Amino acid sequence: MRSSSGGESVLGRVTQGRFSENDKVEIISNEPGFSDAWATATVVSAGKDGCYVEYSKFVDGSGKQLREKVSHERMRHVPLFPASFNVSAGLRVEGYLNDCWWPGEVVEQHPKKGLRLSFDDGDSAWLGRRNVRPMLRCAPKRLHGTDVWQVPAAAQLPPPQRAAHPPIRLPRGVPSHEAVDALSRLLAAAAAKGRALSAITLAELEAKLEAELLPEAPAGWLSGRRHALVAALEEALARTVPPRSR
Repeated sequence: MRSSSGGESVLGRVTQGRFSENDKVEIISNEPGFSDAWATATVVSAGKDGCYVEYSKFVDGSGKQLREKVSHERMRHVPLFPASFNVSAGLRVEGYLNDCWWPGEVVEQHPKKGLRLSFDDGDSAWLGRRNVRPMLRCAPKRLHGTDVWQVPAAAQLPPPQRAAHPPIRLPRGVPSHEAVDALSRLLAAAAAKGRALSAITLAELEAKLEAELLPEAPAGWLSGRRHALVAALEEALARTVPPRSR
């Protein structure tokens, strides 16, 4: 089914390219002082040449949530990140500060202070581990004197080293390998339909996994075990996503 604007409509959501209405996304800033910073937003409407978004943390002069139209090159879905990852000096990361995710690298770590980051804009700060995530994709760069954004090759970033996980323990005696197998099938089916894996939410995967593993059980039996779901998802992703060519 198609909408009057020409995009595909799925259950009332209008999709244009990789983005759909109500998608949770991040926007690379083009404001002075916020260069290379990612801000969270929600897609209000999707178009062929960009999307109209509403920012989660920023407001306009009247105090309402700020809205603007942005090009697809400045957008990405809120990505799935490893539940844990090894940290070492020099690791490229993004740190959450002033309502945005900023690129930088780890300088040092402290058992109480957390991680000290040196940001690309020259600033530095101590941040707790929950406010630091591995950098999985380089930010697009605006070509000087133009409105054109160029996305660097993803292969420029090495994949973060993941810390070893404890055994995956699921409720109701479900074997962990069955959960990983089921998630691999779900991810492969989504990819076969042309759906970006970064657009799949954990809540959606949780509901589908419950129905796949124990269709007779009441919905919600996986709730409270999100850490086990994420660990199983990481194993499934390692099977599903092909390694990057170098």
